[in-house]
Amino acid sequence: MSPLQALFGVGLVLIGSATPALVLWDYSGLSSTVESFGIAQNVTGVLADAQRDTLLTVIALDALEEDLADDQADDDGTTIGTVQAQVAFLGQQLKVLESQVLTSKNAPRIRQAVQAQVALSDRLDQLTSTDDPPDREAVLAALPAMKQDATLAQSALRGLYGEYENAFYGDLSDQLGAGRGRQVVIFGFALVSLALGAGLAWSLRASVRRDFDQAYDLLAREAAERTLAQDALGRSERLFRALVQESRDLTLMLDGDLQVTYASPSAGLLLRESRRGSSTTSLLDLVHPSAAVFVAQAVQQCLTEPGRSIQLDLPLLLDPPLPVSPQLDPSQLDPSRLDPSRLDPSQPDPSQVDQSQPDQPGAAGVVAPDLAPPDHHFVVQLTNLLDDPAIRGIVANAHDVTDRTRHAAALEHLAYHDRLTGLPNRLSLECDLEVLDVRCSGATVVVLDLDGFRVVNERIGEDDGNGLLRDLGHRLALLADFSAFHLGGDVFALLGATALDGPAVERLVTEVRRQVAAAGTEKHNLQLSAGIGVAMGLLATVHGHEVLRHADSMVHQAKLQGAGRLVVLDEARTQAAAERSAAAEKLSHALERNELEVYFQPIVDAQSRQWVAVEALLRWHSLDGLISPATFIPIAEQTRLILPIGRWVLATAAREVVRVRAITGLPLRVNVNVTACQLQETDFIEHVLTVLAETGLEADALVLELTESAVLDDPEAAVTMLSRARAAGMHVALDDFGTGYSSLSHLLQLPVDIVKVDRSFLRNVTTSARTRQLLHALVDLAHQLDMSVTVEGVESEDENAAVVEAGCDTIQGFLLARPMPVAALLALAAENLAPRPVGALPVGALRGVGADAPGTPSPWSSQVPGPATPRSTARAVPQPSASRAP
Repeated sequence: MSPLQALFGVGLVLIGSATPALVLWDYSGLSSTVESFGIAQNVTGVLADAQRDTLLTVIALDALEEDLADDQADDDGTTIGTVQAQVAFLGQQLKVLESQVLTSKNAPRIRQAVQAQVALSDRLDQLTSTDDPPDREAVLAALPAMKQDATLAQSALRGLYGEYENAFYGDLSDQLGAGRGRQVVIFGFALVSLALGAGLAWSLRASVRRDFDQAYDLLAREAAERTLAQDALGRSERLFRALVQESRDLTLMLDGDLQVTYASPSAGLLLRESRRGSSTTSLLDLVHPSAAVFVAQAVQQCLTEPGRSIQLDLPLLLDPPLPVSPQLDPSQLDPSRLDPSRLDPSQPDPSQVDQSQPDQPGAAGVVAPDLAPPDHHFVVQLTNLLDDPAIRGIVANAHDVTDRTRHAAALEHLAYHDRLTGLPNRLSLECDLEVLDVRCSGATVVVLDLDGFRVVNERIGEDDGNGLLRDLGHRLALLADFSAFHLGGDVFALLGATALDGPAVERLVTEVRRQVAAAGTEKHNLQLSAGIGVAMGLLATVHGHEVLRHADSMVHQAKLQGAGRLVVLDEARTQAAAERSAAAEKLSHALERNELEVYFQPIVDAQSRQWVAVEALLRWHSLDGLISPATFIPIAEQTRLILPIGRWVLATAAREVVRVRAITGLPLRVNVNVTACQLQETDFIEHVLTVLAETGLEADALVLELTESAVLDDPEAAVTMLSRARAAGMHVALDDFGTGYSSLSHLLQLPVDIVKVDRSFLRNVTTSARTRQLLHALVDLAHQLDMSVTVEGVESEDENAAVVEAGCDTIQGFLLARPMPVAALLALAAENLAPRPVGALPVGALRGVGADAPGTPSPWSSQVPGPATPRSTARAVPQPSASRAP
């Protein structure tokens, strides 16, 4: 409804509601007028009767007077009774007038007439109060007064009729005029109602007409569109029919029992059962028997949900068979190696049926097991449309992918096999190892590399050399319980699914050597040998690719040792190598996980036992527990993780020592271990100076410790780097002196300030005089070269006494304190050390020469808090590390 129609409707409703009220108002006014007219008629009639009665009363009194004057009346009582009756009639009329609603102007005259009538009536009552007739004389005497009362009543009523009549008609005229005004209003409302009704009717008619026109136009457009849609549908149906009829794809309609209810023309020509004229062909009759159960299970899953689609890769039986691409020879395909994961011949789980939509690129369906060579391979999509009332079935669309499947199989065969020998290649070996990984079984990998095969090729020619390799590959493939692989060139491998023990490995290697020799002597009388590497392990703890890598490494070592050599990495060594690899992986994330922590071990003056330095030692709190530095430091060096870890240790140690110096007031130095990898960094010294500047540590408060083995890699570069460090004010310490490659010439060649004697010198220092003499000589030699001596690993008072007697400058060991976190170091310093002013350290404290007054022996014992690794374990081998075990 439009706003104008709404306005018309509201106005019509309002006027229609007001009209009855106006009619009722007019009716009430008319009723009032009628009622007033009736009252006026009554009043005027009574008033006329009252005037008449007053006149008759006056006439009766005059007649009585005449009768009494002429003395003609025979019975005066009767005449007085007549007057009395007339006065009574007058009284009744006056009472009626008095009771009517009169104007205030006429009311006094009515009351005056009533009073006169009452007085007249009283006089008559007095004359007739006795039973005797009234006395003539009394009557005559009262007659003037009675005439006066009657005249007074007559004069009071005279002219009243005309006045009342005029007033009534004037009021009636006014009321009639008001009634005409109300009727005019009612008429006006009626006209407005008619106008509004006409306007509303016109508006509704126009609106209906407009809606009708729009509906007509809409119907016309819909009819035109329906015609176009029907034409398009017809074209689409013709196109669809043409596509279905001319397409080589198969389209089938199946019922709930998998019976074919419709087959496209191509399906009718190709499917074997349709050629036989069967009207109840089942889908299971059309697939290869090897896939029938698989298809039935897949279809059951498709039926679990309306609209669900399943894509399958199925072999179908065709009659006649479609042509096969002549470029491929199916006999070249090895069905057992089409999928490297098919070492397990078990059937696939139908729950893994691919439900991807066919229009998704790369959506791979589930391949049914090929237990027998199929006629053709089709990609079949099944869609459950049983709930669709227009279809009521399962739609099966099948696309022939036979050529593509066979091409893919051929390419896959080439990818996983060596073209020369036909044996599986390295990629196939890696895939088989992954399968064994999943099974968590054991594995034995044998890698053999023929010795001098290039010379053999030059001697017998490349073609015969290739034939020899094919013959050897064939011989190796016949070995029981092992799969043979050609890794390329003259390298072969064998894979077994168990980890062999020692005797089994010997038997296997003997047989391999026999086959290698037989391949050389059978046609060409060659003495053929091979370097052999063997690695085995349990794949529950070691990955298969690691076993292969170890076998490659073993054959490389065998080749380095000479012709025909064998190197075996047994299960225990393989496990250890795997553990090292796992530790390296965890160590690469140790920094970001905050698993590394720097411990500190005090170094004290040998005479006073005052703290002069602390050595920064790295600890690794792995998720598996505390790992010994003897385990992870070599791994860090081999993987070069020592570079970021070493920088972090240097910055952390410098920062913490600055804090310890500030809290304790001790002028401590900090010893930080440096590896060969760090010395090879061209910016190593610049980085150290940057750390010193950022932390506020003085250069002479930093001691760089390195082992002799760290210098052997590149002595000239190491000497240059260490000289730059000393020139910058830092000190250099030669660690673990007396072990490994220790040579006195290094004391002359290296710019060293401190010599740290290894604990091996203390093993029998308390019982062997020769050991004490050797230690004394070494200390004297260092002092003569202006070097100080620190002895590591002091664990008893007897050892400490021998060290002090030999003249050593500083000592370090469990006797004094174990390595500990910085918080424990601060607590130990607060309990046992008295702060000394900076600069109060005895002269030669770095060298330990000319110390001040000897101090009191410290009561420190090996029970000082802080975890530690026993020295006998942590120092079993020299540790050229940035952070080592004490």
